[in-house]
Amino acid sequence: MKPRVKYSITVIMVIIGLAGAAKMVIDELKLASSAYLYGYPLVIMEETRKGTVETSPANLLIHSVNFPNHNFRLVVRPNVDTLYSTAWLDLARGPQILSMPATGERYYVLPFMDAWTNVFESRGTSVTGNGAQEIAIVGPDFDGELPLGIDSVVKSPTNMVWLIGRIQTNSVEDVVNVAEIQAKMALTPMKSWQAGERSYGVKRNLKQNKTADPMSIVDNLDAQTFFSRLNKLMDKQPPLAADTPELAKFSHLNISPGKDFQLANLGLIQRWAVEKSIPLTIEKILQAVSAKEANKQGWNVRHDLGIYGTNYRLRTVIARFGLGALPAMEASYPSTSIDSTGQPYDGSNNYVLHFDAGETPPVHAFWSLSMYDSAGYFVENVIDRYAIGDRSNLQFNQDGSLDLYIQHQPPERGTSNWLPAPAGKFNLLLRLYMVEQAFLNSEWTLPAVHKVTQQ
Repeated sequence: MKPRVKYSITVIMVIIGLAGAAKMVIDELKLASSAYLYGYPLVIMEETRKGTVETSPANLLIHSVNFPNHNFRLVVRPNVDTLYSTAWLDLARGPQILSMPATGERYYVLPFMDAWTNVFESRGTSVTGNGAQEIAIVGPDFDGELPLGIDSVVKSPTNMVWLIGRIQTNSVEDVVNVAEIQAKMALTPMKSWQAGERSYGVKRNLKQNKTADPMSIVDNLDAQTFFSRLNKLMDKQPPLAADTPELAKFSHLNISPGKDFQLANLGLIQRWAVEKSIPLTIEKILQAVSAKEANKQGWNVRHDLGIYGTNYRLRTVIARFGLGALPAMEASYPSTSIDSTGQPYDGSNNYVLHFDAGETPPVHAFWSLSMYDSAGYFVENVIDRYAIGDRSNLQFNQDGSLDLYIQHQPPERGTSNWLPAPAGKFNLLLRLYMVEQAFLNSEWTLPAVHKVTQQ
């Protein structure tokens, strides 16, 4: 515990003069911290929605027609593997019918994320195949009948749903082919769909937006604003039944669905605990990310993303640093911030990721390696390359092995296998789409990234 926090606790103990005051203060601080940890995903989801509401009103399907670049700040760790087709659904207005055309041999996934960031269902290549389908999306209170012609039903636990569809896009030149698929997608209110109408999506360029930064906005909310907003959001997007015991822990702080949260109405200890909980919890989240355990090869590998249950700590960490992550069977996201010697990556060094012959990542779809700065955003570079993978024009060695060069300056061997790094600190993220069991069962091991003298 930091000295200033210990000093604050001592002052409070002197003021209240009660036996066991220290334990009381610490207990309240832990509860307030738990409340922040619990509610953060809901608040960041709403702030993310607000960041797109001007261009993406409710129940409108939006198709991205270009890849994000180093200026993109709406979500952390964006990808350049797929083009997005997204929509913020408000199911309180009634069911929506998503019309998806056939995609041939092209991989795609339609994940549905509830207001608490859980991917509660998905459709696409790995689940329903690549044929055309009509998908009904209904809210938690819907009990009516659906019309004929519906292929499947997605029932959401919350009325807010974020659809973050991804369609495999192999290059900038391939965008036009994906656009043909997107043009046939529609998101239509059920009654209009029954009348034969279709609400086709609209195209949007991903703008170079440095002002819409949900993570920074939420980080800077004071206690009164954060918890007041959380209570209002929980009233609209009710917590799941499994969350009842967790909510009961901090309900005495007036942190509860629909309650009027007023910091000034809390007691001295509770008020102090709630105010201190935010910076301390943010610090703990940052520490958890930086201290997460890497395997012997320096990679952090998880198979429990996307569906969090009551693991509120993990849910918040991913909401902050990887909002929109898919479940492991759909996609896995091994990340690394250290090389084979345990040292942080730095652009003043050169690195190589080597795959032996026949040992590239085991996937049914495709894989890519992305470069991010320490905050989780793409890095500006001279060739505008933010990721490299099996759909790149990679050059294999004579023995069939593969070397990826990760460095600030172009390698002497050319740029085909080069992933540009910044001059300073950076992190790497490997994406594997439709992962094979060999990876999930740890039968295939991702090799370490080695520092080398030059390339």
